[in-house]
Amino acid sequence: MERHKLIIKNFGPIKELELEDSNMLILIGPQASGKSTIGKLIYFFKSLPTDLFYYWEPVRTKNTSEEGMIKMIRNKFIGIWGADPYLKDFELEYHYQKDVWIKINFTKGKKHINPVVSDKIDGSIPYYVDLRVVYDKLCDMLQLFNMSELLGFSAKFQANYMLENSNIAFIPAGRSLLYTLTEQLEPLSTNNLDALRQEFMSDIASIRRRFRKSTKDIILNQKNKLNESYMMYKGNSMTKNISENIEIHKERVVLAEVLVSKILKGEYRHEKNADRLYFTEKESIHLKYASAGQQEAIWIVYSLLREILYYWTYDVITFLVVEEAEAHLYPEAQKEMINLMALFYNTNPENQLIITTHSPYILASLNNLLYANKVGREKPEAISKIISQRLWVDVKDVQAFFIRDGKLEDIIDHDLEMIKNEALDSASRIINEEFDQIYAQED
Repeated sequence: MERHKLIIKNFGPIKELELEDSNMLILIGPQASGKSTIGKLIYFFKSLPTDLFYYWEPVRTKNTSEEGMIKMIRNKFIGIWGADPYLKDFELEYHYQKDVWIKINFTKGKKHINPVVSDKIDGSIPYYVDLRVVYDKLCDMLQLFNMSELLGFSAKFQANYMLENSNIAFIPAGRSLLYTLTEQLEPLSTNNLDALRQEFMSDIASIRRRFRKSTKDIILNQKNKLNESYMMYKGNSMTKNISENIEIHKERVVLAEVLVSKILKGEYRHEKNADRLYFTEKESIHLKYASAGQQEAIWIVYSLLREILYYWTYDVITFLVVEEAEAHLYPEAQKEMINLMALFYNTNPENQLIITTHSPYILASLNNLLYANKVGREKPEAISKIISQRLWVDVKDVQAFFIRDGKLEDIIDHDLEMIKNEALDSASRIINEEFDQIYAQED
């Protein structure tokens, strides 16, 4: 599959950049430097194919047109950034593959932003939708409906056009406050939130549906299903790879359970219309009374856990943007958060993750996983005893940038296959230099 590419000219704090997809993108920099701008733009463009699919689907929408499609794109854009926040001209481009792109620009004096889609998008989506509907009807008629077959069918046509068989989610900063407001202030409607936060609240509802029972029970159930699958394929030389993959996924599930416990010091459960954090089977508290760190971390943790647990069942690509993953977490918990993200990355080779951060501990923790992968190629057994191989991260799949003055600075040392030392904690160096200057003046 071709890598997507984002091009920005003069949008928000970003002056100019051209950025290709990667499995893991880390953005660090000062406040208001453009980290969230990049994350939101990539999320916006990646989520558009699903919106376009549902717009053109004949069963759901009777009156469709190119003009209506452009209006839908414009409204989604405004839902994220507002109606008129722009004081300057800008240009945005997103390339899904060759000849498949969407461009958005704004010029002073014009009333609206101007979305433009490539001819291939304009002509292909209705065709794809028609084929999908025919296939669904055929499966119903023949009573041969099979989710894996349907996903396989979808993948063939998605590869030819712009659509991806993906789960897409954006986890915003300030999530604990957002959760508290929506829980405790009943009159607050999600309609008053921007589009990203509305979608985040919808994703919380999805997590609640998945985790109505003990996390341990859910994980045990998944392991039992994997055991059944393993026994089905075990001993068959033709399906040896499948049985080996099942064993690997069982390891991931066990490791995920450990990491969740280390980060949250408990487990989440939605029961009796309440979000609760359990410390033992008999000890729990309502989530709104949990610590700030637990409230900030829980939706990241369970978004990642959901995708890890159910990957074997649904086999879909997941694209996830996480803002400020370190918020209110002690450095050791930040390390475990990166470990859980690495486990998510390793679950499906096509999963994608964008992390915006201010934390040097996030970068340092990722560096250990990059280093483990590098040294582990020569000494896999020895390194696996230090860091599980399921957490190693290949530098080829990672991009890391420091954002400064509206431009991106690559902070990966590609020869060492690690993040550059000078990027890990520039703030500490400045503080230490000040301390040394003061110390030098002491009598």
